[in-house]
Amino acid sequence: MICFSHSIELHEKVKVAFIEKYMFC
Repeated sequence: MICFSHSIELHEKVKVAFIEKYMFC
């Protein structure tokens, strides 16, 4: 589900919305 290499640390709090918006592998 989470296969992105952008800024998971910064988007850790909003990883849900981050995955939905930036769902790139």
